[in-house]
Amino acid sequence: MACLASIREALSPGGLAVLDLFSPYYKMSRDRVLTGEPVVMDVRTPDGLLNRRTTTSTFDHLAQIETMAVLFEVFDGNRKIREHRATWKLRHTGLWELELLLKVSGLRPLVRCPDFAFDRPLDEQPTFDRATDDFAFIMTKAEMA
Repeated sequence: MACLASIREALSPGGLAVLDLFSPYYKMSRDRVLTGEPVVMDVRTPDGLLNRRTTTSTFDHLAQIETMAVLFEVFDGNRKIREHRATWKLRHTGLWELELLLKVSGLRPLVRCPDFAFDRPLDEQPTFDRATDDFAFIMTKAEMA
């Protein structure tokens, strides 16, 4: 709410703001990705180094909070030359929950663009229920009564 209030305060009359969000598909919380199994992604750079990212996530269904532990490793051949660990807590917020938060904070959504499909009219946009992971709101200050 503090972030949304700050956005509202920063908008000049008639001004627009864009809020770009990642919103995981609601069935994702039942997927193995959030049950603690590590997910590994390797990328080899042009100089031959192997960059490995290992992510382990768990999900608190009641609080809608994902805890993501990430290990970044860099290998030169079989020798590890760097390592960095990070942990993030991500709050999963549903589309309708966010729309309510916008309304309560005094912001009025003008356009919702799932999957960054700015080239399509609203009636041809992918829907949130079909597993869209990204969407953006273009919004303005709501008229206060």
